[in-house]
Amino acid sequence: MTKQQKITLSASRDIPFNKLMLSQSNVRHVKAGVSSMRSTICRPGSLEARRPLLRTRPKTAFCPPNAMPPFRRPICGGGAEPMQTLVHLTWIEGRIERWIRFGQMAGETILTRTEKRVAFAPGAIFALVRWSSNDHGTVESRIDILGAVGAGEPCSTVPCVTPGGELLLRLSGWPKVEAALRSVDIVESYGIAPEDVCPDHWRHVHNRLTAALEPRPYTPARHAAWLKRRMVTT
Repeated sequence: MTKQQKITLSASRDIPFNKLMLSQSNVRHVKAGVSSMRSTICRPGSLEARRPLLRTRPKTAFCPPNAMPPFRRPICGGGAEPMQTLVHLTWIEGRIERWIRFGQMAGETILTRTEKRVAFAPGAIFALVRWSSNDHGTVESRIDILGAVGAGEPCSTVPCVTPGGELLLRLSGWPKVEAALRSVDIVESYGIAPEDVCPDHWRHVHNRLTAALEPRPYTPARHAAWLKRRMVTT
């Protein structure tokens, strides 16, 4: 058998069980079915008194499951102006040249003698050319053909473009940029505005030039077919 350990109480630290006394402040008194203990405990500084403050949370607006989050809701409703795609342009001759090759602008703001900001309405197609150099030669040579997007629509981020756009063509390096500009010239030679061209053509030009192949020309017959297709789908 194991010997039981004897518990020794310290006279200076422990209180014997036979000396414990019940305090009346810890006794619950019930009168007519209503407890008075809460009024006794809820004194200033107690945990119960602070409990309403601990449970307080900031109120949040109810958002239905299928509703768009506030930061993605369109800003073009309720009399507000439609969302626009903004492009920041800079022209410092021989140093930084950012310009629009084609596209129907919805607005233009002159910022400084060398900078301006242009705007495009949702659905507009435009071409942005970026070129820069330093003392050692060309640093950047790019062309982007983008479609302006509406509020809440997905888009690709492009430098100098806010918030971005639907990317149809993106090429870098002067040989490819020059070939893309020739494709734009061919379209204009038929009397067709490049911004009215079928978007699939610019995707085709991107793929062909990326693979170092010559893109097929955009003819008036293809443009007429595109206009009829757009008329049917819209």
